Amino acid sequence: MKPIKIAFLLVFLILFSLSCAFLSKSLPAGVGGGDGGGGGGGPSGFTAEAPPYGSVKLKWDAVEDAQVYVLEHKLDGSGDFIPVMVFNPAQTNYEDFLAPKKSKLTYRLQTFTDGKPVGYSTASVTTAAVLPNPLTVQATFADDQMVTQSIGPDGGSMSLTDQNGVIYELKVPAGAVQEATDFTLTPVTDVQVWPLDGPNLGSVRIGPEGLDLNAQPTLTITLPDGFPKDGTVPVGYGFDGTGTEFHLFPAGVTAAGTSTQSVKTAGSQGVGTGSKIKIIEFVVGHWVTQLGVNINQLLVAQQLVDSDLLPLPTDVPSSVNAILQNKDAVHIQREMNDLLAQIKNAEKENIIDCASAAIWYDNSSDLFEQAGNAANIDYFQSTTTQELMGSLNDAIAKVITNGISECKNSQPGKPPAGRSCLEKLVSKLQIDSEKTNGTFAVPNGGFKASDLQDFQNTLNNSCSYPAYRLPVEAIEGSGVGLTFTPDIICDLDQPFGFTLTESVEGEMATATFTFNPPGTFLEHFEMMGCTADATGTYSLQVSDDGSQATLDWSIPSMTASCPDLGGITIPIPPLTSSPSLILTADPNATCP
Repeated sequence: MKPIKIAFLLVFLILFSLSCAFLSKSLPAGVGGGDGGGGGGGPSGFTAEAPPYGSVKLKWDAVEDAQVYVLEHKLDGSGDFIPVMVFNPAQTNYEDFLAPKKSKLTYRLQTFTDGKPVGYSTASVTTAAVLPNPLTVQATFADDQMVTQSIGPDGGSMSLTDQNGVIYELKVPAGAVQEATDFTLTPVTDVQVWPLDGPNLGSVRIGPEGLDLNAQPTLTITLPDGFPKDGTVPVGYGFDGTGTEFHLFPAGVTAAGTSTQSVKTAGSQGVGTGSKIKIIEFVVGHWVTQLGVNINQLLVAQQLVDSDLLPLPTDVPSSVNAILQNKDAVHIQREMNDLLAQIKNAEKENIIDCASAAIWYDNSSDLFEQAGNAANIDYFQSTTTQELMGSLNDAIAKVITNGISECKNSQPGKPPAGRSCLEKLVSKLQIDSEKTNGTFAVPNGGFKASDLQDFQNTLNNSCSYPAYRLPVEAIEGSGVGLTFTPDIICDLDQPFGFTLTESVEGEMATATFTFNPPGTFLEHFEMMGCTADATGTYSLQVSDDGSQATLDWSIPSMTASCPDLGGITIPIPPLTSSPSLILTADPNATCP
């Protein structure tokens, strides 16, 4: 009888429950012709072609007695050419995956002979606009092995060893969070729909998912037997929730045989392997939504292509060798160029928004910090660096000025949709207002510290959310004990949740729901030694006057595991109708 009663109660509780200027004749769209000389000595037949997945394919004819070729490019309207790659004189083709998308570019290929440049050729091309096509995998987690560590503004570390002996160590730097935060590590036990042809070596979920970090933690993954020696290539990977927005990034393999990765945002990430061709196929076929994540994914493909280039001769000119000695600086400069192209395209199409500006700010701050290192600083005194700084400052100023204006003109209790993003962006600018990255000041929109504080005051006083609570009648009329966390919800764009409890014949049943904006929730159920977990979706609709918010959610199928009842499992079908809860604004409560 007990399994039937548990199944019935599970269903009951569930009911409460993301034509180019350099051409002399017309060419097909996406194809650029070379000028064939550019001062004499440049490679003939230099052409650039833009395939639909966003890269640029270059080819040229070999030059007799050439020592090396140096490839550069620049954005249309930009002043400087920036280095791309140095080639063996026998190399006659190259694919540039890091080319800025939806942009007109000019490539310049210089020939070096006897240690000196003797001529160049140019080719212009317009790259393709690539639409997101993210892959969704299906991950499962060992929630019973989750570890938790409170880490505050001074930073800290924590570690976890999974069932396969893989060690995960998370190091959170000082300043990453502004108050004590419970970080969690949960092993990922399986990833279905694994897209590569090498093994998935291990991953971990870093929580709280969606946490906005002011400085990037590092995750070090140590494999008990090291990386496979089967010819496959190690690659880092990550995803959101239970498998959305799956993406790749460089594995960061160290001399010690570990994978050391930056943690951009809390979520799941790990390391696996695959063949070069399979990894590149994935990169070009599965763009994700976030542009900054795509840059790191494209870097994986670029590094694989570059590793197959013909080796350079031993007598590389000293001026060219300086480029080779600082490949990291080359990639940083190219990422800056890509960000600049994104901002210029957004300006041209008048689609600059807070979410994009925040991503550009985070990515550029990281790049300026790397550029400001002693090893790189001399390399980055270029107009590209200055252009990026200026364009980003303009974008930030536009977003904040427009956002504050919308805030002041909004109805009481109904702030504009971008209010939460705007608050986070202004907070970041305040935190970084006194910070410099080497000789590079952090872009801040040209605002003074007093301006930023005024903006925060406006957001908190003239443009705030009402305090929402679960109505008393919902608690009293439900027939179950119910608690809401936090008791007051001040921002529906931040995670919130509630817990349902019921005592049946002396046994306590608990169902906990955690809602993670913009639209996913996690459910965890416990009763009589049985547990079940599921992920679903939800929507929120705020009334015109802001007095209430309707919470609708859908419940997927789930399976309860009952080790204390002989190891039985109880399948629970998905809910056929969506339950609703009405959250009401409490005029007697205030939000900070």
